[in-house]
Amino acid sequence: MQTKLDEVKSGVKYGVLLPASDSVLETELLKIEQQFIEVESSRVTLIETLSNLIGQSLAESVSFEKPLIETQLQTEINRPELELFQYKKQEVENSEELIARQNLPKLNGFATGGYGNPGLNMLDNSFQPFYLLGL
Repeated sequence: MQTKLDEVKSGVKYGVLLPASDSVLETELLKIEQQFIEVESSRVTLIETLSNLIGQSLAESVSFEKPLIETQLQTEINRPELELFQYKKQEVENSEELIARQNLPKLNGFATGGYGNPGLNMLDNSFQPFYLLGL
């Protein structure tokens, strides 16, 4: 950033760039320096707070490591909601199967038979066997 500022200042000096260009870069450079100071101040404050919490003195140059946390990943999820969803899915499949069976064509048959006087012919006055079959 400083080299870029030097380039802009030389451009202003030789009349290639406007004088406001170096002011903008100087402002940005000051903002960045201020952010570095804020970060370092926050780091010192946090180290002091941690030192007070644990009851031990910590140097400002202490470095922190991220602990390695080992977890066992389970590929199978056992949740009651998922079991409920599975039962609901099975219920819907069974309902679909029942509806499909109810919509199938039905075939019914019947048969009636007997022996009587008169039979099915009302004009013949004798005992005759009779029957009716149907689908």
